[in-house]
Amino acid sequence: MNRKPSVQERYHNDANFRALTDLLAAYIYKADYTPSEVREAAMLACIKIEMESVRYLEVIPKRTEEAIEELRHFVQYEGERRGPR
Repeated sequence: MNRKPSVQERYHNDANFRALTDLLAAYIYKADYTPSEVREAAMLACIKIEMESVRYLEVIPKRTEEAIEELRHFVQYEGERRGPR
């Protein structure tokens, strides 16, 4: 059975994964974003992709839709609170 490579293995063996990791780390080191903000932004990006790629008809539960909207508002509020970069 094939095992999934560890994050460290992917970092050392996958140039694109390493570039993404280094870019995110640079934002944190420069204090442009906190580690929590990077995690939130990554999660929101995943949510956006999932929402945009749904091609079949399925009703999203109201509570799920509300949670996504709350996350959007939170990320927007955090951005406004921190001010321009």
